[in-house]
Amino acid sequence: CKEAAVEEHSNTAPAPLLNETDDSSNDATFSSPTAPIPKERMPNPWKQASWLSRLLFFWPYPLLKLGMERPLEEQDLPEILDSDRSTANRLYLENLWNDEVERHGKKASLHRAILRDFFTSIWYVQPLIFASTIAKVVQAVALGLLIETFEDESIGNRGYLWAGVLVSCAIV
Repeated sequence: CKEAAVEEHSNTAPAPLLNETDDSSNDATFSSPTAPIPKERMPNPWKQASWLSRLLFFWPYPLLKLGMERPLEEQDLPEILDSDRSTANRLYLENLWNDEVERHGKKASLHRAILRDFFTSIWYVQPLIFASTIAKVVQAVALGLLIETFEDESIGNRGYLWAGVLVSCAIV
């Protein structure tokens, strides 16, 4: 019985591969892309964007609008910036590593090199983040003291002080 089943399967023709489909069939094939990919892409909109467009993130709007109208295709995507290419990032990481080897020799650490780069590249943001954190704590305390002035009338006009502190902290 098993031998008959084996003979039955060996006499059937093999199923066609994806590229060998009949022209009359409506099945999708994966043999060729639907549109040729252009050799050159349009320039990256970041290069021509004004500082306001970069700040408010208006520069990718045409691409986002096109993506809302239809699915994006390969030829719709702009050229990659040189700073975003893997070659530039590899060279940057190599320079970090070489500097670390010069500083520490055999005790060089990639972790330490990346952390050093991280902290030196965002040094100007850290005081702002610290000030924002302190402002949120002061804002919570000032809100509590402002609510306390509503409950106790003997405090006087200190409610205006705490309201001013709240506003100042919200600006920070």
